[in-house]
Amino acid sequence: MPEGPEIERVRDELLILENVRLREVSFTPSALTNQRYREQQDRAALIRAKVLEKLERRGKYLIWWFESLPALNHFGMTGTWSLEKSAEGPATSESSKYAKVILNFEGGNRAIFEDMRNFGRFQVYDSEEDMLARVPRLKTLGIHGLQANFPQKRFEKLLDLPVSRDKPLAEALTSSRVVSDIGNMYKSEILFVAKLNPTTTATQLSSTEKRRLGRAIRLVLKRAYENDGVTIEDVQSPSSLEQPVDVHYVYGKKGRPCPSCGEGIERFIQSQRSTYFCPKCQVPK
Repeated sequence: MPEGPEIERVRDELLILENVRLREVSFTPSALTNQRYREQQDRAALIRAKVLEKLERRGKYLIWWFESLPALNHFGMTGTWSLEKSAEGPATSESSKYAKVILNFEGGNRAIFEDMRNFGRFQVYDSEEDMLARVPRLKTLGIHGLQANFPQKRFEKLLDLPVSRDKPLAEALTSSRVVSDIGNMYKSEILFVAKLNPTTTATQLSSTEKRRLGRAIRLVLKRAYENDGVTIEDVQSPSSLEQPVDVHYVYGKKGRPCPSCGEGIERFIQSQRSTYFCPKCQVPK
């Protein structure tokens, strides 16, 4: 699933569409086999001919602000956007067989939302209040780990909330209430860099370890962003032509040597998700 760094990278690529008027919005035949897109056909007319004033990322959501109307976009498991500059005629992207939403802008630029596994969403709301009322989890999103100035004090406060403080760190980190842009992939990377065991809870952390965890979040997410995201082919940014660089320390590397000590990386299941760690570098408390 695309996480914060991947979505931020996609947003950056699409910023050329800001302050440009949307000429047409359409859903592909593939999209219309899915109810979540069919029910948006009439609502999509509300944003036609409006100017895209802002593209905003909130956690793992991308919000397209067409004047006062927000279109909330979740990438699902495999969603991404491709950008065709000065496009004319029907969409011709080689990967358009997975296209779901097509946005044609004045000046000829076209953005295509592609979603191979069909878990993504593009939903238009009447206002921000309407959006927050219908998607209440947006109101409880935690910090953005990619912030230039990492909000360490707020992070520690959120980590100490009743909903997170007694959970294993691997679970707490993937709660959008603590850090809004971390998913299953980066939790293992962050805990490895912080040298913390995935089963450790927030209540077991010292002040030094909490600061180390905060630094690890910022470092891992920034490194992933700078390397164009993860090593999954279908979540590249619009301008990516090559496979992303493998930037992982431990994720997906069961049995391979730890980059720090050479011990074999181990994998186990937490809350039905895979967690990777080094048993020598990340000793349980």
